[in-house]
This record gives sequence, structure tokens and C-alpha cells, in this order.
Amino acid sequence: MTTHRWKLFDALLLAPWLALFGCGPRTWQAAQTGSGSITRSDGPALFWRTIGRGPDTVVVLHGGVAGHQGYLLQPLVPLSAQHTLLFYDMRGRGRSEAVDTSRLSLAADVDDLEAVRTHFHLGRLRIVAHHFGAAVAAQYAVAHPGQVERMLFVSPFPVHHSLLYEFTFLQGDSVHYASTLSRVGQLNRPESVAAACPVAWSLYFAPWRTDTLTPYGEIATGICDAPADRLAAAVQIRNRIQGGLGMYVWREQMHGVAVPTLVIEGRGTPAIEVAAVRWAQHLPNARVILMDPPYLFPWVHDPARFSATAEEFLGGQWPVAAVKPAPFQATAMAAPDTIRK
Repeated sequence: MTTHRWKLFDALLLAPWLALFGCGPRTWQAAQTGSGSITRSDGPALFWRTIGRGPDTVVVLHGGVAGHQGYLLQPLVPLSAQHTLLFYDMRGRGRSEAVDTSRLSLAADVDDLEAVRTHFHLGRLRIVAHHFGAAVAAQYAVAHPGQVERMLFVSPFPVHHSLLYEFTFLQGDSVHYASTLSRVGQLNRPESVAAACPVAWSLYFAPWRTDTLTPYGEIATGICDAPADRLAAAVQIRNRIQGGLGMYVWREQMHGVAVPTLVIEGRGTPAIEVAAVRWAQHLPNARVILMDPPYLFPWVHDPARFSATAEEFLGGQWPVAAVKPAPFQATAMAAPDTIRK
């Protein structure tokens, strides 16, 4: 048995006592129970990390298209009291093996998720997916019916190309966006990109313009914790994968995915709200909760509520605030004013 498996086994034995006496870790570093790389002959190595001491495993899929797991570690620590959270960096991102852009695609990311499941001998998956991770999870559920138990989508990537196009017109934090763009010409080396990351990382989520309530410094700590060359390649990676989607329409595919799915987004911006609700309209067994701003990072305003909501859903229950919206054909593209908090 490998070292990381022994560490995970020890952590599982200690979990009930730590929880009982309120000694649970408060940082992801303290909660970490293992890390390593999945090496394989038919694909690039994938860096993984586990935090938590729970008896069941929840797979966490990061977003940003070209992002990595770092920015999700601390926000999801509260879930580690009841679950083992398995994070991994998608191919070419973060600390996973760098690959030629020709080997980057949504389909490849879906295949890699299956490789992760197989490597860890996991059964039906419980998934927490942020942003682009939701697209990977949804397409995985299409490609591997019966292999997914529950999906939690947090600020999911749009289900239709027209919604992604609409995002390019969002004002968001226009002052921050303009300031960030002014730095782009200076980012000509990996070292300069890494140095600018704390103030320019929001470009990784383009065409989203971040909400004015986004805590840039807080999120930068995790997002910028990656090798400089990976940070420098982020725009190229995003353009390759996002451009490869073309004029995508996933609506019909989602109609056949009966997996219980909870969608969480930050309210306040109609186009963002509509995009979140659309997932809950197209997935037959999905519901949505609109929390307080900021969008894209809805855990920020009320972390305790976010964690409690996520825990309830992962535990098998629908949170009281979760709403099943009216069918898409009945609502068209109207703003979801009737969706309560």
C-alpha cells in the first residue's frame, strides 16, 4: 500500500474523534490527507490531492477552463468533516503534466475524469463542479450513464453557446477589468505573468467580467498558487478548449441525464441568473438556488450557508431553498424573478 493510502487510512480512523471534540482542521493544508500524480501510458499525468476524513469520496472539478484546483481548496474545507474531497488538475493545467494544445478538449477532460475514477476504484461519483467543471461533469454523465450519483454545479459554465456570447456584454467590475487589460502588454514571460497574477487573475475566467463584490486578494491566493509556465499558458489553453466548443448546444443531451443536480449561483445579474436556471430547466432532476452576490464565487458572502447547503445536498437531501424552475419552453429567456433565495 502506498504512503498516501496509509495517510488516508489513518485520517479516517481519527475523523470521528476530531469531529467530536471540535478539533477539525481549519485550513486545507491541515486537512490534506494525500497528494500525488496519476501516471498512465495513454494520457498525461494528472496531479491530485485529497482533503478530508470522511468515509465517502466527493470528486471536485475546478473551473476557469484553464484554471486549477488551488482556489477551491479553502472554500470547500468545511465539507471535509463528512467527506474525503478528491481534487485534481485537468490536463495541461495547474500541476498536471503540460501537453500540446492539440491534446486539449472537453472530450479529453471527460476521458480524464473516467481515468481518475478508475485509478481510485470509485463507484458512482458524487461531484462538486465549479464553472467549466460543470461542463465536464455534465458531459461525463452523458458519456457514462449510471456512473454519477449526484452533481453540485457552482456557477456553471453556460449550457448553450448563445448564453456564453451574452456574457461578453456584461459590465461586471468594469474598473477592475480595464485596469487588468492595461497590464496585458507587460505579460510577455512566465515570470511576469506569475508576478501579475494577484491583480490580473480574473482574465482567466473571460468572457466573464467578475462581480464588483469579488474579493480579489482572497481568491488570488489559491488561483496564483501554480507553476509560472502554467499560469502563462492559461489564455492559450482557454482559447483552445473554449474555441473548440464551437456553437455548442447541450440542451437535448441534458434532457436524458436524470442525475440529481443542484445548481448554485450568485444573484443580481440577470444574464448570469438565466444561465444558471437553464441548467435546472434542461436537467430533469435538477433544482437551483440563487444566493447573494458575487456571481461566479457564490460561497464568498455567506460561507456557512453555502457549506450547509452543499452538505445537505451531498448527503442526499434537497435543501429547502432549492427550486425546480418552470420548463424552458414556458419561460423562454425571461429573467428568473420568481426564484427565491
